[in-house]
Amino acid sequence: MNLSKNMGTLDRGLRGVVGVILAVLVYLGFITGTWAVVAGVVSVLLVLTSVVGFCPPYALFGWNTCGCTTAKPPAFQGGAGGDGD
Repeated sequence: MNLSKNMGTLDRGLRGVVGVILAVLVYLGFITGTWAVVAGVVSVLLVLTSVVGFCPPYALFGWNTCGCTTAKPPAFQGGAGGDGD
């Protein structure tokens, strides 16, 4: 599995904001019990993927919101003479 970035700036920003909001809601006690544990785990995952720029489900499904290409460089094309003049 290739661990190169697959999340765009908007995607990363939204995940980070939602993750921080969830964490604050748990910390302040607005979310309690089992839901607090779930929200805490989700917030950590959202912030972590936001910071790293890599989302495992995106890689699994082949999605890429960063607009960057992960293509390999072109294969060697020529012989010993360079551009073939």
